[in-house]
Amino acid sequence: SDTTDGGGGGDCLAGDGSSDTVTIPAGAILLTSDLPALANAVSLQGAGMGQTTIDGDGQYQMLQFNGPTGNEQFAVSDLTVTAFMNAGVYGNNGNVSINRAEIDLTGSDTSIGAVFGLLLRNSGVVINTFEVSDVYVHGGNFNLGAVQAVSVNAASSAGATATIQNVTVANITNTGSTTGISVGLGTTGNSTADIHAEVSNVTVTGLVSTTQAANGLSAVSFGNNAAYMTISHATVTNLSGVDIGL
Repeated sequence: SDTTDGGGGGDCLAGDGSSDTVTIPAGAILLTSDLPALANAVSLQGAGMGQTTIDGDGQYQMLQFNGPTGNEQFAVSDLTVTAFMNAGVYGNNGNVSINRAEIDLTGSDTSIGAVFGLLLRNSGVVINTFEVSDVYVHGGNFNLGAVQAVSVNAASSAGATATIQNVTVANITNTGSTTGISVGLGTTGNSTADIHAEVSNVTVTGLVSTTQAANGLSAVSFGNNAAYMTISHATVTNLSGVDIGL
């Protein structure tokens, strides 16, 4: 239901106004098609992790946001998503906040060659802010080029700032690279964007790559840009791979 515009139970998950709050009640939602990509500012609020669950049935796109101007606000809180295509939450070209969310990678679609728990990126001309807190990303055994639990990147001249705190990443296995929290990956070309991330109170454990690198925390820059990661109170344990990164 929509709590800002007088909408009732007939409102769709995408909302219907320029600044919606959409409440999703407790229960399990099994998708039968891709959820529509959102463009307007919206806040999606469930009843709690493990109480509101959205299941992508191993084949459907989950929560997607593409801001038309880069100034939009997109928020997700208090829910679980699982078994999706591409990313549990994808936010692009807007200010994104993810709070109190569980991202279960188990059963996710592998057809595009990669799986992301959270994929937050900026491809526009406005500096974006990403906030991730009290998030649990876990599960899955994949045969993919890459699996990234939390990925923050930019592909523009604007860049981004990110605050990532109270996040746990656990028990993900992949033949290709497996990364817990990455900043800067995907910033390519002639971009002059910088990415600044503050990472605190995070735990990364049980990541496995059978043929490539297992990385707990990763900051990578390409071209003329720079990726900055400030880390405090981080625990990285039980990584297994051909190469091991922090």
